[in-house]
Amino acid sequence: MTRSLFHRQLSRRLLLSAMVASGVGLLQACRRQPEGTQTPAASSAPPAQTVPTAPSTAAAPASTPSAPAKPAPPPTPVVTGKAKRGGTITTAMQNDWVSMDPIYNSGPGTSNYMIYDPLFFLKVDSNGDWQPIGGLIEKWDLSNNTATFNLRQGVKFHDGSDWNSDVLKWNFERMLSDPKSLARAALQGVDPKTPVTVVDNYTAKVNLLRPTPALLSRLTDHTTFMISKAAFEKMGAGQYNRNPVGTGPFKFKEWKPSDHVTVTRNENYWMKGDDGQPLPYLDSITYRLIIDDSVRAVEIKSHNIDFTELVTAKDISSIQADPALQFLDATWTGNAYLLMFNSVGGAFAKNLALRQAAQYAIDRETIAKTLGLTSATALRYMLLPGSLAYNDKLPYYGYDLGKAKTLMSQAGLAGGVDVNFPVISREIDKLQAEILKEMWGKIGIRANISLLERAAWVQQLMTQKAPYDVATLRTQFRAVDPDLYFRTFQWSKANFNVAHLDSQEMDNLIDKASSTYDEVARKEAYAQAQTLDYNLAYYGYIWMQKWNWVYNKRLMNVPPLMDIYWDFRGVWLNG
Repeated sequence: MTRSLFHRQLSRRLLLSAMVASGVGLLQACRRQPEGTQTPAASSAPPAQTVPTAPSTAAAPASTPSAPAKPAPPPTPVVTGKAKRGGTITTAMQNDWVSMDPIYNSGPGTSNYMIYDPLFFLKVDSNGDWQPIGGLIEKWDLSNNTATFNLRQGVKFHDGSDWNSDVLKWNFERMLSDPKSLARAALQGVDPKTPVTVVDNYTAKVNLLRPTPALLSRLTDHTTFMISKAAFEKMGAGQYNRNPVGTGPFKFKEWKPSDHVTVTRNENYWMKGDDGQPLPYLDSITYRLIIDDSVRAVEIKSHNIDFTELVTAKDISSIQADPALQFLDATWTGNAYLLMFNSVGGAFAKNLALRQAAQYAIDRETIAKTLGLTSATALRYMLLPGSLAYNDKLPYYGYDLGKAKTLMSQAGLAGGVDVNFPVISREIDKLQAEILKEMWGKIGIRANISLLERAAWVQQLMTQKAPYDVATLRTQFRAVDPDLYFRTFQWSKANFNVAHLDSQEMDNLIDKASSTYDEVARKEAYAQAQTLDYNLAYYGYIWMQKWNWVYNKRLMNVPPLMDIYWDFRGVWLNG
Protein backbone atom coordinates (compact mmCIF):
# COMPACT_ATOMS: atom_id res chain seq x y z
CA MET A 1 0.00 0.00 0.00
CA THR A 2 1.42 3.40 -0.89
CA ARG A 3 1.74 6.09 1.74
CA SER A 4 -0.78 8.31 -0.08
CA LEU A 5 -3.32 5.47 -0.07
CA PHE A 6 -2.77 4.94 3.64
CA HIS A 7 -3.46 8.60 4.28
CA ARG A 8 -6.73 8.32 2.35
CA GLN A 9 -7.74 5.30 4.41
CA LEU A 10 -6.68 6.71 7.76
CA SER A 11 -9.81 7.99 9.43
CA ARG A 12 -10.39 11.72 9.29
CA ARG A 13 -10.93 11.76 13.05
CA LEU A 14 -7.62 10.06 13.77
CA LEU A 15 -5.59 12.22 11.41
CA LEU A 16 -7.06 15.47 12.70
CA SER A 17 -6.57 14.35 16.30
CA ALA A 18 -2.99 13.42 15.57
CA MET A 19 -2.26 16.78 14.01
CA VAL A 20 -3.67 18.52 17.08
CA ALA A 21 -1.61 16.22 19.29
CA SER A 22 1.55 17.46 17.70
CA GLY A 23 1.02 20.48 19.89
CA VAL A 24 0.84 18.43 23.06
CA GLY A 25 3.99 18.97 25.09
CA LEU A 26 6.64 16.30 25.14
CA LEU A 27 7.91 15.96 28.69
CA GLN A 28 11.40 14.97 29.74
CA ALA A 29 12.43 11.38 29.14
CA CYS A 30 10.68 8.67 31.13
CA ARG A 31 13.94 8.23 32.97
CA ARG A 32 17.11 10.29 33.05
CA GLN A 33 19.88 9.05 30.78
CA PRO A 34 23.22 9.08 32.54
CA GLU A 35 25.92 8.58 29.94
CA GLY A 36 27.66 10.23 27.01
CA THR A 37 30.47 9.34 24.61
CA GLN A 38 34.00 8.31 25.49
CA THR A 39 37.58 8.51 24.38
CA PRO A 40 40.44 6.55 25.93
CA ALA A 41 43.17 8.90 24.80
CA ALA A 42 44.72 11.62 26.93
CA SER A 43 43.48 15.08 26.14
CA SER A 44 43.61 18.65 27.27
CA ALA A 45 40.94 21.28 27.86
CA PRO A 46 39.52 23.47 25.12
CA PRO A 47 41.04 26.90 24.53
CA ALA A 48 40.11 29.30 27.30
CA GLN A 49 37.76 31.37 25.19
CA THR A 50 35.74 28.43 23.86
CA VAL A 51 32.64 27.19 25.57
CA PRO A 52 32.43 23.39 25.76
CA THR A 53 29.29 22.47 25.06
CA ALA A 54 30.17 -4.23 10.33
CA PRO A 55 27.72 -4.29 7.53
CA SER A 56 25.14 -7.05 7.61
CA THR A 57 24.29 -9.38 4.76
CA ALA A 58 20.60 -9.39 5.75
CA ALA A 59 18.13 -8.38 3.07
CA ALA A 60 17.29 -4.68 2.98
CA PRO A 61 13.73 -3.60 3.70
CA ALA A 62 11.53 -2.99 0.66
CA SER A 63 10.70 0.54 1.79
CA THR A 64 13.08 2.45 3.97
CA PRO A 65 12.68 5.44 6.27
CA SER A 66 15.06 8.28 5.62
CA ALA A 67 18.09 8.20 7.89
CA PRO A 68 18.70 11.03 10.34
CA ALA A 69 21.60 13.16 9.20
CA LYS A 70 24.83 13.03 11.15
CA PRO A 71 25.65 16.35 12.84
CA ALA A 72 27.76 18.54 10.62
CA PRO A 73 31.08 19.87 11.88
CA PRO A 74 30.39 22.48 14.56
CA PRO A 75 29.15 25.74 13.03
CA THR A 76 30.10 29.14 14.35
CA PRO A 77 27.76 30.62 17.00
CA VAL A 78 25.80 33.71 15.98
CA VAL A 79 27.79 36.78 17.05
CA THR A 80 27.30 40.49 16.38
CA GLY A 81 30.04 42.82 17.58
CA LYS A 82 32.36 42.34 20.53
CA ALA A 83 31.42 40.56 23.70
CA LYS A 84 29.64 42.72 26.24
CA ARG A 85 29.46 42.26 29.98
CA GLY A 86 26.39 42.66 32.14
CA GLY A 87 22.68 42.09 31.95
CA THR A 88 20.28 39.34 32.97
CA ILE A 89 18.22 36.85 31.01
CA THR A 90 15.08 34.88 31.79
CA THR A 91 14.55 31.30 30.64
CA ALA A 92 11.63 28.88 30.93
CA MET A 93 11.89 25.33 32.26
CA GLN A 94 9.20 22.71 31.70
CA ASN A 95 9.99 20.41 34.65
CA ASP A 96 10.18 21.27 38.34
CA TRP A 97 13.36 21.06 40.38
CA VAL A 98 13.88 18.11 42.71
CA SER A 99 17.17 18.89 44.44
CA MET A 100 20.15 21.22 44.14
CA ASP A 101 22.35 18.36 45.36
CA PRO A 102 23.46 16.60 42.16
CA ILE A 103 23.39 13.03 43.47
CA TYR A 104 19.69 13.32 44.38
CA ASN A 105 18.60 15.34 41.35
CA SER A 106 16.24 13.26 39.23
CA GLY A 107 14.84 16.47 37.74
CA PRO A 108 16.35 18.87 35.19
CA GLY A 109 20.10 19.38 35.31
CA THR A 110 20.34 22.48 33.15
CA SER A 111 20.28 25.10 35.94
CA ASN A 112 22.79 23.06 37.96
CA TYR A 113 25.00 23.12 34.85
CA MET A 114 25.64 26.80 35.55
CA ILE A 115 26.20 26.32 39.31
CA TYR A 116 28.53 23.36 38.89
CA ASP A 117 31.15 22.23 36.40
CA PRO A 118 31.23 18.71 34.99
CA LEU A 119 34.38 16.65 35.14
CA PHE A 120 34.02 16.40 31.35
CA PHE A 121 32.08 18.46 28.82
CA LEU A 122 30.54 16.94 25.69
CA LYS A 123 31.41 18.53 22.37
CA VAL A 124 30.96 17.61 18.71
CA ASP A 125 34.25 16.90 16.93
CA SER A 126 35.06 17.60 13.27
CA ASN A 127 33.51 14.25 12.26
CA GLY A 128 30.18 15.09 13.86
CA ASP A 129 30.69 12.70 16.80
CA TRP A 130 30.03 13.70 20.41
CA GLN A 131 33.17 13.34 22.50
CA PRO A 132 34.13 14.18 26.09
CA ILE A 133 36.61 17.03 26.52
CA GLY A 134 38.27 18.39 29.63
CA GLY A 135 36.26 20.15 32.33
CA LEU A 136 37.44 19.95 35.92
CA ILE A 137 39.65 17.12 34.66
CA GLU A 138 42.29 18.67 32.42
CA LYS A 139 44.08 15.53 31.20
CA TRP A 140 43.41 11.84 31.60
CA ASP A 141 44.63 8.36 30.76
CA LEU A 142 42.62 5.13 30.80
CA SER A 143 44.55 1.88 30.96
CA ASN A 144 43.32 -1.52 32.11
CA ASN A 145 41.78 -1.07 35.58
CA THR A 146 42.89 2.49 36.28
CA ALA A 147 41.84 5.94 35.12
CA THR A 148 44.47 8.56 35.94
CA PHE A 149 43.04 12.08 36.21
CA ASN A 150 45.07 15.29 36.18
CA LEU A 151 42.85 17.91 37.80
CA ARG A 152 42.56 21.47 36.58
CA GLN A 153 44.58 23.66 38.91
CA GLY A 154 43.64 27.04 40.35
CA VAL A 155 39.89 26.30 40.47
CA LYS A 156 37.94 27.36 43.55
CA PHE A 157 34.44 26.65 44.76
CA HIS A 158 32.06 29.55 45.37
CA ASP A 159 32.83 29.39 49.10
CA GLY A 160 36.56 29.91 48.42
CA SER A 161 37.59 26.29 49.08
CA ASP A 162 39.96 24.55 46.66
CA TRP A 163 39.18 22.00 44.00
CA ASN A 164 41.74 19.21 44.46
CA SER A 165 42.21 15.43 44.56
CA ASP A 166 40.94 15.12 48.12
CA VAL A 167 37.66 16.75 47.09
CA LEU A 168 37.38 14.44 44.06
CA LYS A 169 37.95 11.42 46.30
CA TRP A 170 35.33 12.62 48.81
CA ASN A 171 32.76 13.22 46.05
CA PHE A 172 33.29 9.76 44.52
CA GLU A 173 33.03 8.06 47.91
CA ARG A 174 29.81 9.93 48.65
CA MET A 175 28.31 9.14 45.24
CA LEU A 176 28.98 5.43 45.68
CA SER A 177 28.20 4.97 49.37
CA ASP A 178 24.87 6.80 49.60
CA PRO A 179 22.09 4.26 48.85
CA LYS A 180 19.88 7.06 47.43
CA SER A 181 22.58 8.38 45.12
CA LEU A 182 21.55 8.53 41.47
CA ALA A 183 25.22 8.93 40.53
CA ARG A 184 25.91 5.29 41.34
CA ALA A 185 24.57 4.30 37.92
CA ALA A 186 27.09 6.62 36.23
CA LEU A 187 29.97 5.05 38.18
CA GLN A 188 29.44 1.47 37.04
CA GLY A 189 32.82 -0.21 36.88
CA VAL A 190 34.38 1.97 39.61
CA ASP A 191 35.57 0.05 42.67
CA PRO A 192 33.00 0.96 45.38
CA LYS A 193 35.36 0.00 48.22
CA THR A 194 38.32 2.15 47.12
CA PRO A 195 37.08 4.36 44.29
CA VAL A 196 39.92 6.91 44.28
CA THR A 197 43.56 6.91 45.27
CA VAL A 198 45.10 10.36 45.78
CA VAL A 199 48.54 10.60 44.13
CA ASP A 200 49.12 14.28 44.87
CA ASN A 201 47.07 17.45 45.22
CA TYR A 202 46.10 17.48 41.54
CA THR A 203 46.54 13.86 40.45
CA ALA A 204 44.14 11.07 41.31
CA LYS A 205 43.68 7.48 40.21
CA VAL A 206 40.17 6.11 39.81
CA ASN A 207 40.25 2.39 40.59
CA LEU A 208 38.19 0.27 38.20
CA LEU A 209 36.89 -3.26 38.55
CA ARG A 210 37.47 -3.81 34.82
CA PRO A 211 38.25 -1.75 31.72
CA THR A 212 35.48 0.86 31.57
CA PRO A 213 35.55 2.71 28.24
CA ALA A 214 32.26 4.53 28.92
CA LEU A 215 33.54 6.13 32.15
CA LEU A 216 34.39 9.56 30.71
CA SER A 217 31.04 9.94 29.00
CA ARG A 218 29.22 8.93 32.18
CA LEU A 219 31.07 11.67 34.03
CA THR A 220 29.40 14.30 31.86
CA ASP A 221 26.12 13.54 33.62
CA HIS A 222 24.58 16.11 35.96
CA THR A 223 24.39 13.65 38.88
CA THR A 224 28.22 13.55 38.91
CA PHE A 225 28.86 17.31 39.21
CA MET A 226 31.44 18.06 41.91
CA ILE A 227 30.22 19.86 45.04
CA SER A 228 32.15 21.70 47.77
CA LYS A 229 33.23 19.29 50.50
CA ALA A 230 33.77 22.21 52.89
CA ALA A 231 30.27 23.62 52.30
CA PHE A 232 28.57 20.25 52.67
CA GLU A 233 30.37 19.42 55.92
CA LYS A 234 29.57 22.87 57.28
CA MET A 235 25.87 22.91 56.35
CA GLY A 236 24.87 19.25 56.40
CA ALA A 237 22.84 17.42 53.75
CA GLY A 238 19.49 19.11 54.44
CA GLN A 239 20.71 22.69 54.30
CA TYR A 240 23.09 22.00 51.41
CA ASN A 241 20.20 20.78 49.27
CA ARG A 242 18.81 24.33 49.31
CA ASN A 243 22.17 26.15 49.20
CA PRO A 244 24.40 24.51 46.56
CA VAL A 245 28.07 25.43 46.19
CA GLY A 246 29.92 24.53 42.99
CA THR A 247 32.75 25.79 40.82
CA GLY A 248 30.52 26.89 37.91
CA PRO A 249 30.19 30.25 36.14
CA PHE A 250 27.21 31.30 38.29
CA LYS A 251 26.56 31.23 42.03
CA PHE A 252 23.28 30.07 43.48
CA LYS A 253 21.08 32.92 44.72
CA GLU A 254 17.50 31.71 45.19
CA TRP A 255 15.20 28.73 44.73
CA LYS A 256 11.47 29.24 45.09
CA PRO A 257 9.97 25.75 44.60
CA SER A 258 7.54 25.38 41.71
CA ASP A 259 8.34 28.94 40.60
CA HIS A 260 11.94 29.86 39.79
CA VAL A 261 15.68 29.54 40.40
CA THR A 262 18.05 32.52 40.14
CA VAL A 263 21.84 32.42 39.78
CA THR A 264 24.36 35.29 39.73
CA ARG A 265 27.78 35.78 38.18
CA ASN A 266 30.82 34.05 39.69
CA GLU A 267 33.52 36.74 39.58
CA ASN A 268 36.32 34.19 39.95
CA TYR A 269 35.41 31.59 37.34
CA TRP A 270 38.37 29.70 35.89
CA MET A 271 37.32 29.91 32.23
CA LYS A 272 38.26 33.12 30.38
CA GLY A 273 36.36 35.11 27.76
CA ASP A 274 37.59 36.76 24.57
CA ASP A 275 38.57 39.82 26.60
CA GLY A 276 40.87 37.75 28.81
CA GLN A 277 38.64 38.24 31.85
CA PRO A 278 36.75 35.49 33.68
CA LEU A 279 33.52 34.27 32.17
CA PRO A 280 30.55 34.57 32.28
CA TYR A 281 29.54 37.78 30.58
CA LEU A 282 26.01 37.82 32.02
CA ASP A 283 25.27 39.12 35.51
CA SER A 284 22.44 36.71 36.29
CA ILE A 285 19.97 34.16 34.96
CA THR A 286 16.43 33.44 36.17
CA TYR A 287 14.96 30.03 35.36
CA ARG A 288 11.16 30.19 35.46
CA LEU A 289 9.04 27.05 35.76
CA ILE A 290 6.40 27.04 33.01
CA ILE A 291 5.05 23.51 32.64
CA ASP A 292 2.34 24.26 30.08
CA ASP A 293 3.77 24.04 26.55
CA SER A 294 1.32 26.56 25.14
CA VAL A 295 2.21 29.12 27.82
CA ARG A 296 5.94 28.68 27.20
CA ALA A 297 5.37 29.20 23.48
CA VAL A 298 3.35 32.36 24.14
CA GLU A 299 6.06 33.68 26.48
CA ILE A 300 8.90 33.16 24.01
CA LYS A 301 6.86 34.62 21.12
CA SER A 302 5.91 37.59 23.31
CA HIS A 303 9.62 38.06 24.10
CA ASN A 304 8.92 37.79 27.84
CA ILE A 305 11.54 35.06 28.11
CA ASP A 306 14.85 34.72 26.31
CA PHE A 307 15.32 30.96 26.06
CA THR A 308 13.35 27.72 26.27
CA GLU A 309 13.29 24.18 24.87
CA LEU A 310 10.95 21.56 23.41
CA VAL A 311 8.36 23.80 21.81
CA THR A 312 5.66 21.71 20.18
CA ALA A 313 5.44 21.07 16.46
CA LYS A 314 2.42 23.33 15.99
CA ASP A 315 4.39 26.36 17.25
CA ILE A 316 7.56 25.92 15.21
CA SER A 317 6.43 27.71 12.04
CA SER A 318 5.27 30.83 13.90
CA ILE A 319 8.51 30.89 15.90
CA GLN A 320 10.60 30.58 12.75
CA ALA A 321 8.60 33.42 11.21
CA ASP A 322 9.57 35.78 14.04
CA PRO A 323 12.76 37.64 13.00
CA ALA A 324 13.65 38.17 16.68
CA LEU A 325 13.77 34.45 17.48
CA GLN A 326 16.23 31.69 16.63
CA PHE A 327 15.07 28.06 16.40
CA LEU A 328 17.48 25.12 16.74
CA ASP A 329 16.72 21.43 16.60
CA ALA A 330 18.78 18.29 16.87
CA THR A 331 19.18 14.92 15.18
CA TRP A 332 21.49 13.75 17.97
CA THR A 333 18.93 13.91 20.78
CA GLY A 334 15.18 13.73 21.16
CA ASN A 335 12.19 11.91 22.60
CA ALA A 336 12.19 8.50 20.94
CA TYR A 337 9.23 6.15 20.67
CA LEU A 338 10.02 2.44 20.94
CA LEU A 339 8.04 -0.75 20.46
CA MET A 340 8.52 -3.77 22.77
CA PHE A 341 7.18 -7.31 22.45
CA ASN A 342 6.86 -9.42 25.60
CA SER A 343 9.45 -12.20 25.30
CA VAL A 344 8.19 -14.35 28.17
CA GLY A 345 4.51 -14.65 27.41
CA GLY A 346 1.75 -13.70 25.02
CA ALA A 347 1.24 -13.96 21.28
CA PHE A 348 4.62 -12.58 20.19
CA ALA A 349 6.92 -14.33 22.68
CA LYS A 350 7.77 -17.45 20.67
CA ASN A 351 6.69 -16.29 17.22
CA LEU A 352 9.47 -14.49 15.35
CA ALA A 353 7.48 -14.27 12.12
CA LEU A 354 4.65 -12.47 13.95
CA ARG A 355 7.08 -9.95 15.48
CA GLN A 356 8.62 -9.34 12.07
CA ALA A 357 5.18 -8.94 10.47
CA ALA A 358 4.26 -6.30 13.04
CA GLN A 359 7.54 -4.47 12.38
CA TYR A 360 7.14 -4.44 8.59
CA ALA A 361 3.53 -3.24 8.86
CA ILE A 362 4.59 0.05 10.49
CA ASP A 363 4.95 3.07 8.22
CA ARG A 364 7.37 5.01 10.38
CA GLU A 365 7.60 7.98 8.03
CA THR A 366 3.84 8.50 8.21
CA ILE A 367 3.77 8.29 12.00
CA ALA A 368 6.65 10.76 12.34
CA LYS A 369 5.11 13.27 9.92
CA THR A 370 1.62 12.90 11.36
CA LEU A 371 2.53 13.26 15.02
CA GLY A 372 5.67 15.39 14.80
CA LEU A 373 5.21 17.38 11.56
CA THR A 374 8.59 18.85 10.54
CA SER A 375 10.11 18.32 13.98
CA ALA A 376 10.32 14.54 13.82
CA THR A 377 12.26 11.78 12.10
CA ALA A 378 11.59 8.10 11.52
CA LEU A 379 13.90 5.78 13.47
CA ARG A 380 15.89 2.88 12.11
CA TYR A 381 17.99 1.97 15.12
CA MET A 382 18.43 2.39 18.84
CA LEU A 383 21.65 4.38 18.25
CA LEU A 384 21.60 7.88 16.76
CA PRO A 385 24.00 9.56 14.32
CA GLY A 386 26.93 10.96 16.26
CA SER A 387 27.19 8.03 18.68
CA LEU A 388 30.24 5.77 18.74
CA ALA A 389 28.78 2.78 16.88
CA TYR A 390 26.13 4.34 14.64
CA ASN A 391 26.20 2.42 11.35
CA ASP A 392 23.58 3.08 8.67
CA LYS A 393 24.62 -0.07 6.77
CA LEU A 394 23.09 -2.37 9.40
CA PRO A 395 19.71 -4.05 8.77
CA TYR A 396 16.50 -2.43 9.95
CA TYR A 397 12.75 -2.72 9.45
CA GLY A 398 11.13 -0.55 6.81
CA TYR A 399 7.53 -0.42 5.61
CA ASP A 400 6.59 -3.45 3.47
CA LEU A 401 2.91 -4.41 3.76
CA GLY A 402 3.20 -7.31 1.31
CA LYS A 403 6.05 -8.84 3.26
CA ALA A 404 4.14 -8.32 6.51
CA LYS A 405 1.13 -10.26 5.13
CA THR A 406 3.39 -13.10 3.96
CA LEU A 407 4.97 -13.29 7.40
CA MET A 408 1.52 -13.51 9.01
CA SER A 409 0.92 -16.67 6.98
CA GLN A 410 4.34 -18.02 7.96
CA ALA A 411 3.44 -17.30 11.59
CA GLY A 412 0.40 -19.56 11.20
CA LEU A 413 -1.95 -16.64 11.72
CA ALA A 414 -3.44 -15.95 8.31
CA GLY A 415 -6.78 -15.44 10.05
CA GLY A 416 -5.31 -12.80 12.35
CA VAL A 417 -4.64 -12.58 16.08
CA ASP A 418 -5.84 -10.52 19.04
CA VAL A 419 -3.12 -8.82 21.12
CA ASN A 420 -3.05 -6.89 24.39
CA PHE A 421 -1.60 -3.37 23.93
CA PRO A 422 -1.18 -1.30 27.16
CA VAL A 423 -0.36 2.37 26.56
CA ILE A 424 0.49 5.27 28.86
CA SER A 425 -2.46 7.65 29.00
CA ARG A 426 -0.71 10.61 27.32
CA GLU A 427 -2.18 12.25 24.26
CA ILE A 428 0.71 11.52 21.88
CA ASP A 429 0.99 7.90 23.10
CA LYS A 430 -2.75 7.35 22.67
CA LEU A 431 -2.79 8.74 19.14
CA GLN A 432 0.31 6.75 18.19
CA ALA A 433 -1.41 3.62 19.50
CA GLU A 434 -4.48 4.31 17.36
CA ILE A 435 -2.32 4.71 14.25
CA LEU A 436 -0.43 1.48 15.02
CA LYS A 437 -3.74 -0.31 15.55
CA GLU A 438 -4.92 0.94 12.15
CA MET A 439 -1.70 -0.21 10.45
CA TRP A 440 -1.63 -3.61 12.15
CA GLY A 441 -5.27 -4.13 11.31
CA LYS A 442 -4.28 -4.25 7.63
CA ILE A 443 -2.49 -7.57 8.26
CA GLY A 444 -4.85 -9.05 10.83
CA ILE A 445 -3.17 -8.02 14.09
CA ARG A 446 -6.11 -6.82 16.19
CA ALA A 447 -4.72 -4.60 18.95
CA ASN A 448 -6.80 -4.13 22.09
CA ILE A 449 -5.57 -0.83 23.55
CA SER A 450 -5.71 -0.32 27.32
CA LEU A 451 -4.88 3.13 28.70
CA LEU A 452 -2.93 3.26 31.96
CA GLU A 453 -1.34 5.91 34.15
CA ARG A 454 2.45 5.73 33.92
CA ALA A 455 2.95 4.07 37.32
CA ALA A 456 0.43 1.32 36.51
CA TRP A 457 1.94 0.90 33.04
CA VAL A 458 5.44 0.46 34.49
CA GLN A 459 4.13 -2.04 37.05
CA GLN A 460 2.45 -4.10 34.35
CA LEU A 461 5.44 -4.20 32.03
CA MET A 462 8.06 -4.79 34.72
CA THR A 463 6.24 -7.85 36.05
CA GLN A 464 7.51 -10.82 34.04
CA LYS A 465 4.15 -12.57 34.03
CA ALA A 466 2.36 -9.39 33.04
CA PRO A 467 -0.60 -9.91 30.70
CA TYR A 468 0.67 -7.82 27.83
CA ASP A 469 1.71 -8.72 24.30
CA VAL A 470 3.12 -5.48 22.91
CA ALA A 471 3.70 -1.99 24.30
CA THR A 472 5.27 1.34 23.38
CA LEU A 473 7.75 3.43 25.34
CA ARG A 474 8.97 7.01 25.15
CA THR A 475 12.48 7.78 26.32
CA GLN A 476 15.18 10.30 25.55
CA PHE A 477 17.76 9.15 23.03
CA ARG A 478 21.12 10.89 22.78
CA ALA A 479 24.16 10.40 20.56
CA VAL A 480 26.09 8.86 23.43
CA ASP A 481 28.10 5.78 24.30
CA PRO A 482 26.09 2.70 23.23
CA ASP A 483 26.60 0.98 26.58
CA LEU A 484 23.85 3.16 28.07
CA TYR A 485 21.05 1.91 25.84
CA PHE A 486 22.16 -1.70 25.55
CA ARG A 487 22.46 -2.00 29.32
CA THR A 488 19.16 -0.22 29.85
CA PHE A 489 17.03 -2.23 27.43
CA GLN A 490 18.85 -5.26 25.98
CA TRP A 491 20.96 -6.64 28.83
CA SER A 492 19.28 -9.52 30.71
CA LYS A 493 19.88 -7.74 34.04
CA ALA A 494 18.91 -4.31 32.69
CA ASN A 495 16.96 -1.99 34.95
CA PHE A 496 14.38 -1.25 32.23
CA ASN A 497 14.40 -4.42 30.13
CA VAL A 498 10.65 -4.23 29.64
CA ALA A 499 10.70 -6.89 26.92
CA HIS A 500 12.31 -9.24 29.50
CA LEU A 501 14.89 -10.19 26.90
CA ASP A 502 17.22 -12.92 28.18
CA SER A 503 19.76 -13.66 25.48
CA GLN A 504 23.17 -14.98 26.50
CA GLU A 505 24.49 -14.03 23.08
CA MET A 506 23.34 -10.43 23.56
CA ASP A 507 24.77 -10.29 27.09
CA ASN A 508 28.14 -11.54 25.81
CA LEU A 509 28.25 -8.93 23.05
CA ILE A 510 27.33 -6.11 25.44
CA ASP A 511 29.99 -7.18 27.93
CA LYS A 512 32.56 -7.59 25.15
CA ALA A 513 31.90 -4.11 23.77
CA SER A 514 32.04 -2.42 27.17
CA SER A 515 35.22 -4.07 28.50
CA THR A 516 37.83 -2.89 26.03
CA TYR A 517 39.37 0.45 25.11
CA ASP A 518 39.86 -0.71 21.51
CA GLU A 519 37.38 1.46 19.60
CA VAL A 520 37.44 -0.73 16.48
CA ALA A 521 36.65 -3.82 18.55
CA ARG A 522 33.85 -1.96 20.35
CA LYS A 523 32.25 -0.86 17.08
CA GLU A 524 32.39 -4.42 15.71
CA ALA A 525 30.82 -5.87 18.86
CA TYR A 526 28.05 -3.25 18.79
CA ALA A 527 27.44 -3.91 15.09
CA GLN A 528 26.93 -7.57 15.95
CA ALA A 529 24.66 -6.61 18.87
CA GLN A 530 22.53 -4.37 16.66
CA THR A 531 22.23 -7.09 14.04
CA LEU A 532 21.18 -9.54 16.76
CA ASP A 533 18.63 -6.98 17.97
CA TYR A 534 17.21 -6.88 14.43
CA ASN A 535 17.14 -10.67 14.13
CA LEU A 536 15.43 -11.15 17.51
CA ALA A 537 12.92 -8.36 16.74
CA TYR A 538 11.75 -7.95 20.35
CA TYR A 539 12.40 -4.19 20.12
CA GLY A 540 11.28 -1.84 17.39
CA TYR A 541 12.20 1.80 16.75
CA ILE A 542 9.39 3.99 15.46
CA TRP A 543 10.10 7.73 15.42
CA MET A 544 11.77 10.54 17.36
CA GLN A 545 10.58 14.02 18.23
CA LYS A 546 13.75 16.03 17.73
CA TRP A 547 14.89 18.06 20.74
CA ASN A 548 14.72 21.77 20.07
CA TRP A 549 15.62 25.10 21.59
CA VAL A 550 14.38 28.65 20.96
CA TYR A 551 16.09 31.86 22.00
CA ASN A 552 15.82 35.57 21.44
CA LYS A 553 18.47 36.80 19.02
CA ARG A 554 19.58 39.45 21.50
CA LEU A 555 21.53 36.54 23.02
CA MET A 556 24.93 36.32 21.34
CA ASN A 557 27.31 33.35 21.11
CA VAL A 558 24.70 30.71 21.99
CA PRO A 559 26.27 27.31 21.17
CA PRO A 560 24.61 26.13 17.93
CA LEU A 561 25.12 22.47 18.88
CA MET A 562 24.04 21.68 22.42
CA ASP A 563 23.59 18.58 24.48
CA ILE A 564 20.57 18.53 26.82
CA TYR A 565 22.09 21.09 29.22
CA TRP A 566 21.84 24.80 28.44
CA ASP A 567 25.27 26.43 28.36
CA PHE A 568 25.40 30.19 28.97
CA ARG A 569 29.09 30.36 29.92
CA GLY A 570 30.04 32.43 26.90
CA VAL A 571 26.69 34.07 26.10
CA TRP A 572 26.26 37.85 26.19
CA LEU A 573 23.49 40.35 25.46
CA ASN A 574 23.49 42.53 22.37
CA GLY A 575 21.78 45.77 23.26
